[in-house]
Amino acid sequence: MASSSPQSDRRSSLAQGPSQSGTALLRRGNQVVINGRPQAVPWVQWGKVAQADQVNTAIADFGLAQFLGLELLNTRDFRQQPVKWFSPPLPLAVQWSPPYRFLDATALLRQTGWDIQAEGETLRLTLVPPGLTNVSWGLQPSGDRVVLDLERPAPWQLDWQGGEAVITLAATASPELLQRLAPSLEGIARDALQHSPAPQVESGNGQTIVRVKVPTGLYPTLTTLANPPRLVIDTRPLPLPPRDIAWAPGLRWQQKTLRVGEMDYPVIWLALNLRQPGLTVKPFWTDTETLVGTGPLLTTAQRQQAIAAINGGFFNRNTQLPLGVIRRDGRWVSGPILNRGAIGWTQTGAIWIGRFSLQETLTTADGKQFPVLTLNSGYVQAGISRYTLEWGTTYTPIVNDEILIGIQNQQVIGYAQGGPAGQTAFPIPPDGYLLTLRSNKSAVDAFPIGSLVKLESRPEPEDVLRFPQILGAGPLLIQNRQIVLDPKLEKFSDAFSRESAVRSAIGRTVSGELLLVAVQSQPYQAGPTLTEMARMMEQLGAVDALNLDGGSSTSLYLGGWLLNRSPQSVARVHNGIGVFWQPPPK
Repeated sequence: MASSSPQSDRRSSLAQGPSQSGTALLRRGNQVVINGRPQAVPWVQWGKVAQADQVNTAIADFGLAQFLGLELLNTRDFRQQPVKWFSPPLPLAVQWSPPYRFLDATALLRQTGWDIQAEGETLRLTLVPPGLTNVSWGLQPSGDRVVLDLERPAPWQLDWQGGEAVITLAATASPELLQRLAPSLEGIARDALQHSPAPQVESGNGQTIVRVKVPTGLYPTLTTLANPPRLVIDTRPLPLPPRDIAWAPGLRWQQKTLRVGEMDYPVIWLALNLRQPGLTVKPFWTDTETLVGTGPLLTTAQRQQAIAAINGGFFNRNTQLPLGVIRRDGRWVSGPILNRGAIGWTQTGAIWIGRFSLQETLTTADGKQFPVLTLNSGYVQAGISRYTLEWGTTYTPIVNDEILIGIQNQQVIGYAQGGPAGQTAFPIPPDGYLLTLRSNKSAVDAFPIGSLVKLESRPEPEDVLRFPQILGAGPLLIQNRQIVLDPKLEKFSDAFSRESAVRSAIGRTVSGELLLVAVQSQPYQAGPTLTEMARMMEQLGAVDALNLDGGSSTSLYLGGWLLNRSPQSVARVHNGIGVFWQPPPK
């Protein structure tokens, strides 16, 4: 179901090789070993086989940022990505092999003394660990600061789950420095007066681990300096620097802090131009063979070759079934419920956001009519529901004692007793569908075997059929530049309507850009309310906007990593909206 596949991936711009005469793709792989520590990071090499000094090495940008510590700087030119790594800003050439963006790190790696060796599908990067010469700390106007002085640049990684930042640095500290940094009663007393606790430092096996206390309400930010090489660790409130990176043609990664009332919220979003050639946006779900199942958005996006993605609509966490409309490439995958909000779009840039319902009616041979309440949905009501092969090849009853009626080529072909919920799988007829009768068993008499059944479907609004891609969530936030938030109208509970939570949303700007937005919480509150989310979407320029599933589901993915949170803190989701891109041939 993905827009591209591992096979088509090899036909992308990197696989064709850069435009330099006489160069070609030499090697590629999905593992980079940094000073003996393996990381799952894609890489490629190209150049002239007989000239090792003319081989270029490009590494996925998320790997350079996460495992070496490169800072990606703002840029309006998608062909170059300026970075900072113990140096002034350095532009790195960009290449794409969807679903990843690669940065040509050849010059940077050579200048900083890395040994580069490719072995099969593994790229080995080795740097003699420099010495950590000094560690200093103190209180700054915006929070605490720790400064690590180095002999030479060194890769670093940050792990932070709140309360403590753990920095792993590929450098060695001398026994004398460790002894000087060892805690003492005098130092503990001084730190208590200065409100600046001393970092804990341990060193061994070619690396140094620095632990920095992060007070509640503050966040760690790391920057590098040159001459002398330094790694600076600051703890600050809301350290979300403004970011605007042209990541690919038609796709910008942006972030900043927005104020609503008296509260500041960190907001990260992707702005998409649906008219960009080669860029497509489609709903996706966890398992391509069935609608049943959940998984991490990061994993699903990578498996389906999406360059970017955001979590989508609601689902039942227990049954792992969808609770809202999904339409892909003109096919009704799952039907809407409760007249909730949805978004539809075309690949030529038309976007619709509004409330949506689908009315389906069965007419029997003797003229009796029965409403179909849901289509391929985990939303259970007393009445008749319909399941097609979009659900999977089989259907397993969701509740006890369902009656199942098979319809093929508009004709009743058989019945079955569903029995206990979740036990027996029943085949869904090809060229037809399976009806489930719940709590209205008498209706079965209207469907004798061999009789004809006519199905009529009517969406509301009807012109939504012109949008081949639709995904439902809710509630609707903005329509035609007006906040139209009404959770009760879409049958959301009062508790849901009032709560503050981490949130995600999707919107359309007046220029036609599609916004995929994630808003995080702060230490002293759980996140924005629905009203605050609507106001933030207004500030981002949305003239129409829809709330998506939020809370622990909130996930914003780009090219190999989650932009808004750690993968360890995110829940599994059923579906999402994927962004796919195939560079045009050179």
